[in-house]
Amino acid sequence: MVGQYAVDLASFEQLALPVLTDVSKDVVNKKHKTICIIDEIGKMELFSQSFIHAVQKTLDCDTAFIFGTIPVAKGKPLLLVEEIKNRADVRIFNITRENRDAIMQEIVTAIQDCCK
Repeated sequence: MVGQYAVDLASFEQLALPVLTDVSKDVVNKKHKTICIIDEIGKMELFSQSFIHAVQKTLDCDTAFIFGTIPVAKGKPLLLVEEIKNRADVRIFNITRENRDAIMQEIVTAIQDCCK
């Protein structure tokens, strides 16, 4: 349980892991640069050790990029989230109500730069 929500780990892994595995295969074969979008890397998702491993493997690849959301820390930090935030090759955008429209072009440019 995460708050009032139950975590259906089997269904989550059945949906998420094949996608991340396909990304990993593309990366290993160096076919092309790959952007993987993950919404969100948070507490529920971290119940899956397989998901954690797949995200770490994808982050460690030179030709794979994760465009994802991570939660703002509220209480005890989440280990994978902290690892991601502390990586030198990760760029964090703090999006607020005040900047959400203005920051969009900066995010689009960052994604385009990943594809170069």
